[in-house]
Amino acid sequence: MSAIKILSVEDDDDDADVLARALQCAPGREYELHRTHSLAEMPSAIAVAKPDLILLDLHLPDTRGADTVHGAMRYAADIPVLVLTGSGSEQIGQSSIDLGVQDFIPKAELFSAHLSRSIDYAIRRKQKQRDAERSAQRDPLTGLSNRAGLMQSLARAAARTRRQGGGFALAFLDLDGFKAINDNYGHAAGDEVLVTISKRARAIARTNDTLCRLGGDEFVFLLDGCFTRAKARQGASRFAAVICKPIVLSGEVEAPHVSVSASFGLAICPKDSLDPQELLSMADQAMYDSKRGKRGTPRSDQAQLWMKDLRRASLTRN
Repeated sequence: MSAIKILSVEDDDDDADVLARALQCAPGREYELHRTHSLAEMPSAIAVAKPDLILLDLHLPDTRGADTVHGAMRYAADIPVLVLTGSGSEQIGQSSIDLGVQDFIPKAELFSAHLSRSIDYAIRRKQKQRDAERSAQRDPLTGLSNRAGLMQSLARAAARTRRQGGGFALAFLDLDGFKAINDNYGHAAGDEVLVTISKRARAIARTNDTLCRLGGDEFVFLLDGCFTRAKARQGASRFAAVICKPIVLSGEVEAPHVSVSASFGLAICPKDSLDPQELLSMADQAMYDSKRGKRGTPRSDQAQLWMKDLRRASLTRN
């Protein structure tokens, strides 16, 4: 069993030594202890240590009490946090839990088995919380992100663009011809088409791309690093090509092959907007422009560009 990585956020040398000895004496576990002295040092310490858990003292040189917890949770939202209380106050500990930490332990109890149990339970609770959050952000049919997962990914990508530059594209996709499949073969066949399309899209997606099914036959792809329309069209056209390929329906004897096409719309961050909801709305509107363009009433250059991309994908398939 590999050692559990612990980051101690503690400015008092004596308390830090007590914690180090307590972890050395903890039964049945091996710990790798790292230390930082202030809240401001936490981000760099987390990047270096990559801890499994953070032991947080509430009284640091640059922050105290609830402000310490608020700051730590901002830097360590995905890492379980245990608060160490010097006073043993139940109220202080409970208040910390209300703010998002997994548990609290008085420093006077560091040499009891309670420390090892608290560390184990905190890690397990955080993992269950992560699993529940991931489940809540997944479309149950396709396994892609749902709207909640997409908006979280969008918020992170927009915040990163503000800090570091670069950008990303949002491609809003609506399937053409999907209703006919439901009508002719039933909703089970329609679900099979959605699952097949999702698997194909996932197979060609890059590591940093986010694939989302909003519901029905609507999909949204967040294409990381595509911050020009040329790059965005190139990236999204790859998905159009695999979507246009015929699908063999299981259990269908007479007409096992079905096909769908797609209408796309693009929004580019930061060129179009840095606001996640506005980007989604713009991509949605551009998709409807593209769909209307197919009916002979093009309303934008973007719609016609997508028509060319889709015709090219169709010609390649045929």
